[in-house]
Amino acid sequence: MSAGYLNKVELKDGQIVLFQRNANSKRPIYHMRIHVRGMRDIHGNKLTYWKSTTNESDLDEAKRVALDKFDELRILTRDNRSVIEINFAELYVLWWKEKKIRLDASFAAKGRTGQTERVGWYEKQSKRYWLAYFGSKKIGEINQAYVSGYWTWRMAYWALGSEAEKKAFPNFALNPSKKTLDMEQSALREIFSWSNANKVITYQPIIQNPYARQGIAPKRRASFDEHEWLMSDNHLGRCRQPPWPVGLNGNRACPSGGQPHRPD
Repeated sequence: MSAGYLNKVELKDGQIVLFQRNANSKRPIYHMRIHVRGMRDIHGNKLTYWKSTTNESDLDEAKRVALDKFDELRILTRDNRSVIEINFAELYVLWWKEKKIRLDASFAAKGRTGQTERVGWYEKQSKRYWLAYFGSKKIGEINQAYVSGYWTWRMAYWALGSEAEKKAFPNFALNPSKKTLDMEQSALREIFSWSNANKVITYQPIIQNPYARQGIAPKRRASFDEHEWLMSDNHLGRCRQPPWPVGLNGNRACPSGGQPHRPD
């Protein structure tokens, strides 16, 4: 213990050390240094000490805070979880590192080169939306209400956006489509699910965009009803029966006015 640490108090056979840094302060605060065997950070690196302030100048209150933290660190260590809390931006970096490897491998397995469009989509969406909203928030502070609030913020993003940003991205959608929000919903679910599986978080928030909550189906082009399908099939069937007379332009013409079928 440094000579600069004052009024040192030890608890739990020295595993907890309370001390003050400046005894001349009007309200000297107790700091704590805690050792729990087997502690590690998010990368798996072992930690000898966990240090922080108790924010208490009263010794009894400082002891209570330190003992509570000691128990918390023991539980985290027993569950093989990091004792250092990270924010969403740091979490995203860890998740994206693995996700990008999988996307690139899948892309290369199909014999393609360059960067897959999906990688570009993730990088664009995360920078503009996910990291802007969740980025600096500590993982332990991201509760269900905060997650649900993302969709309100997201829906109003461009309506409240600056003119400079709108000018820089003139193809923005004032009202994001259901398909876009469904893709974001899927991505965010994957991030939090990965975090839960890797013991970064201990819960799985409900992530559901406004369209999904309202049961709105994605917009698709109209399909044929049975009568229309039969008429179309009959028409195309007649056009698939060569040979038809050769027209003035040198092409064979379907008598019904359509184009003859070309074999593969």
